[in-house]
Amino acid sequence: MATELHIRLWLGPGTARGRLQRLMGAIEAWPAVDGGWQALRRGAPGRSQELMEPTRPDLSLPPVAGPDFLSTGIAARAWRFEGRIPVAGAVRLGVDVWEEGHPQRPDRALDGDACLWFQQAGPFVAALREGYADADLRVEENLESLNALLLLLIDRLQPERMAVHTDAGSPHPLNAHAVYHPARSGFLQDLELIRRLWREGSPAWRLPPLSDPATPRDSDALHGWRSPEQRARLWEAAAALQAREVPEARVGEVLASQGFDFYERGEGVLLLEYPHMLNAFMDRFYIGLGQA
Repeated sequence: MATELHIRLWLGPGTARGRLQRLMGAIEAWPAVDGGWQALRRGAPGRSQELMEPTRPDLSLPPVAGPDFLSTGIAARAWRFEGRIPVAGAVRLGVDVWEEGHPQRPDRALDGDACLWFQQAGPFVAALREGYADADLRVEENLESLNALLLLLIDRLQPERMAVHTDAGSPHPLNAHAVYHPARSGFLQDLELIRRLWREGSPAWRLPPLSDPATPRDSDALHGWRSPEQRARLWEAAAALQAREVPEARVGEVLASQGFDFYERGEGVLLLEYPHMLNAFMDRFYIGLGQA
């Protein structure tokens, strides 16, 4: 099964329909969009009911009892690869939105309120080895397009938080490939989430407490793209985060260290590694916050 690329968004109070309308409007402004929307579905993934072709701009939907879940998708132009050979093509961008309390999305701290997902993360991952220079240049073009989408989502939706993950690991901050907060204090909230997961894990995600000594051997807890040695080092560093108080000023100090790449949007910060976002994790940033 191909690894998926997920953009999770925390959008604040709202209905699934309202969130979907806002997301569709933002995505339609992305230059990479190729073609129209796919059928709109309601219900849990894999057990959904096809409703209708999405209409613009109004999405009139019958009422539903309980929290709602809506899903659609659209194609986006991107370079694909046949071995080392880049081929102009497209990737599917799925759009899932839900309301708080939906049984398929029980941990809002990890799930968010919406997820944009590419069926394959591969077009956005650089090989970074001999013989792949031409392919990596096309990966960088794909990543520039992805960056444009992230900034568009920030500007159009003003999310409370946004995080980029791949589904080879649980979607917590240590496994993020990029993170946005509208204020720098949001990164301290991520630290609190890491501490909560260290103590309690996430039963909704079947994630044991990260403090469990078995965690370095768990490719879901600390992401399957890391080697066992990398997971062991990260686990030891994360343990040291638990007892340290981190002042908000520390966020600015770490950002100013020139060890990280970021975009500023007013008071907000989109943190990532440029130009190869998916070849890195943001764990270094969170560990750096605790090393004052």
